[in-house]
Amino acid sequence: MEHLQLLDEDTDLVYKSPDRPNLYIQILKKESTNYDSCLDWLINHIRTNGKKSKKIIVYCRSIDAVSEIFCCLKNSLGKMAYVDGIVDGNQVLLEMYHKSTHQDSKDRIIDEFKTENSRIRCIIATVALGKGLDISDIDLVVHIGCPKTVLSYWQEAGRCARDGRQGYSLILYDNFTLALKTTDKDIGHIVKNKDGICIRKQILDGFSDEDSNQEIEKYSCEGCDLN
Repeated sequence: MEHLQLLDEDTDLVYKSPDRPNLYIQILKKESTNYDSCLDWLINHIRTNGKKSKKIIVYCRSIDAVSEIFCCLKNSLGKMAYVDGIVDGNQVLLEMYHKSTHQDSKDRIIDEFKTENSRIRCIIATVALGKGLDISDIDLVVHIGCPKTVLSYWQEAGRCARDGRQGYSLILYDNFTLALKTTDKDIGHIVKNKDGICIRKQILDGFSDEDSNQEIEKYSCEGCDLN
């Protein structure tokens, strides 16, 4: 605002923090290119809990990655990729969502995912799943690969736990997406977090011209846990 010379002595500037204190943030390096290995915890969770699994969104940087992860999860789960282990094309626990997904399918997926007892428990998606999405009971948002920017990451992570429940944001980054020219250097710095400091504070500082002096809940990110 100051740069645009839109502020004067009679102007009050109101700032609302974009913090999500109920969202725990964890960042891990993806050591394996094998999705079976790095997502074994997700496969086991869905296999064990079926339709009672947590609601999860897995964000990917490309449509190819969406397809690969969807196929990996579905193949690894076998019949447990379906409600009650009964193979039925209309009862799959997983869905894909990207810009090339037919609009009718997009509408069907969102309408189902919105329901409290949705049979869809995990959506593997690109950034196409975001605009206008307002589902309150999502438990976990996973990013496969480094997000493009701090803003895009926080918007996507913000899909989680909108009803105030404890939510989790997990980034599984790799050197390839970290080195892409389309990956902003600020998010790269946060993801690598060489100084082991509060991840949340670094994110919030990115939305303000000054360092964040607000009280941040302890142990709300992996960086805090390390201290």
